[in-house]
Formats: sequence, C-alpha cells, structure tokens
Amino acid sequence: MKAIDRLVVFLVSLFVVLIGVVLILAAFEKEIVLTYVANILDGPSYLGWVMLLVGALIVIIGVVVMVGIAFRSDKRAQPKAVETNVEGGNVQMSVSAINCIVEQAARNINGLGEITTEVHNTPNGVEIRAKVTVNSEVNIPEMANNLQTVIKNQLENMGGLTVASVKVLVVDIASY
Repeated sequence: MKAIDRLVVFLVSLFVVLIGVVLILAAFEKEIVLTYVANILDGPSYLGWVMLLVGALIVIIGVVVMVGIAFRSDKRAQPKAVETNVEGGNVQMSVSAINCIVEQAARNINGLGEITTEVHNTPNGVEIRAKVTVNSEVNIPEMANNLQTVIKNQLENMGGLTVASVKVLVVDIASY
C-alpha cells in the first residue's frame, strides 16, 4: 500500500474513532457533546445504551484498523532494484531487467512454457522464484535443475549478481 493510501485510510479511521468517541460521550450525557447530538438522544431511555454499544464498537474497529496500518510491513514486496558491488563502485539493476535476463535464459529450455518470476534481495544475494508451465512430456526434475543452472549462470555472467538461490514452482502442465 502506498504512503498516500495509508494516510487516507488512517484519516478515515481517525474520523470513525472520533465519531465513536462522540457517541460514547453522548451516551453518558457529557457536556462536551454538541447540542444537536443531545437533541437526538431525547428518544427512548434504551437509546443511550444502544449509542454506547455502537460507539464502543466503532472505536474498537477504528483502533484495530489504525494499529493494523501503523504496524503493517511490506516484507513480501519486491525490491525496485538490486545493488551489486564491482571494482568501479556499485551497480544497480532493476527488477524488470533481472526478469528480462531470466526470461532470455529460459527461452533455451526445452519443454518450458510460460515463466513468471519474483526477485527477492537477501543478505546472501538475489533469490529468484520462478513459476513455470511445462510440457506434459518433460522430465520435471531434470528441467527444473537445468532451468536453475541456466538462470543462475546467466544472472551471474550477464548481470554480475550473486545468486543465493533459484526456486522453481511448476504451476501448470500443458500439452503443446
């Protein structure tokens, strides 16, 4: 979630919490409550308890949403670029460039259909997660091992990246 989206959700949640607090205060007939809210409460005697329960529920929901937004982490998000050190300094390679290298390497694998990749930066190097569709006639363990080797070699040779791992998930088997 982008920062502006979080801000909007936070402000809406804050507004909901404030409404809940006003309802709770209105249930206890505090002087802080606006006069038009007090006029609404001139109804039946049980209305105060209903307002208290609804207000408390709104406050709880608002607090849960605000806490969830404040402490939410995007650990699963892909990095925008991966940085590697070379003799002349640091080189950054975008995730789309890494995906392009992976797709080029995968074109040479027999029996491989579609491939989508996720790139994750780890302390030991870049981690590639490849989701693939394979031909029904292919030896899957052999193809996966071949794909892992080709991707690792291509990223190390062409991109100068340290590859921590290449994980292959076969998501579909198709007959071509």
